[in-house]
Formats: sequence, structure tokens, C-alpha cells
Amino acid sequence: MDSRADQLLGLGRWAEARDAYAELLKVQPDDLHARLGHGLALLSAGDAASSARELSWVLEREPGQADARYNRSLAYSAMGKNAEAIADLSRLIEDDPEAWYLRSDRGAILLRNGQAEEAVADLRKAVALAPGEAATRLNLGADRKPPRICRRRVVVHDRSLGWLAG
Repeated sequence: MDSRADQLLGLGRWAEARDAYAELLKVQPDDLHARLGHGLALLSAGDAASSARELSWVLEREPGQADARYNRSLAYSAMGKNAEAIADLSRLIEDDPEAWYLRSDRGAILLRNGQAEEAVADLRKAVALAPGEAATRLNLGADRKPPRICRRRVVVHDRSLGWLAG
């Protein structure tokens, strides 16, 4: 399905895409593709809570929908629901253990959650999976104000990875 809503989403016109998907859903409320697109548009437009609800609807009907699960993890993270975000990313990692970006994202959330050792393990694995990918190193700086005790641990691990803490 290549709807106008899909085109708007592809163009980064989030609010317009959100509204176009909402119109589509009035006519086809059970359309999984439209629900997924609506969830993506909501997240991109800054409405993480509504996005999480929409993406959860998709996952209730299609639990293996990786795009919905990944984006719901981003919505949960934006809402500060770190445990839920980590759970979604962990499930995706079980299904695709070689996806470096999943470990990198989970590592950033673990770090924000004060779980420095687990975060560094994920970030190391991301670097090992994609050594040439600069984004694997960016998430270590995702939390600028970690708890003091975590900051010390991360600095030590950062140096072992060739990163410098700020």
C-alpha cells in the first residue's frame, strides 16, 4: 500500500502523515500497515505516549512485527519507561543477535538507567559487530549526567574502548 500518508511519512512531514493515517484509520480501523504508519508518525511528531499505544495495538495482533517493537522501544525511552524499552530491545536482540544498532540503543538506555556494566557490555558488542560504524560509539555519550558511581565505571570502560568521557 503506497498511500498519501506513506508518502508524507517518507518526506518527513510528520504532522501531516499523522493526520492522513488518522483519516485512513477511520475507514479501515483494523489496517495493520496504517496503524504502524500512524504510530511512526505520532512518534516522529513528538507524541510518544500515543505512539506507544498505537504500536502496542499492532504488536497485540502481530507480535513478531519488528518495526513496531523497535519504534515502541523508542517511544518508551522517550517517555522515560526504560524497563519497557529495554524489554522490547531485548526481545529484538533475541530474534536478531547480530543487529548492532539494537545493542547500541539498549546500551544507551541501560546507561541512563544506571546499569553501567550492562550498558558497556552491549556497547562493546555493538562495536564488535560493526567496528566501522561510528554510531556504535555515539550512544555512550547519550547520558550526560549519569549517577556519580556509574560515571566512574563508565570512564574506565570508555578508555578500554578508546572513548573518552566528558
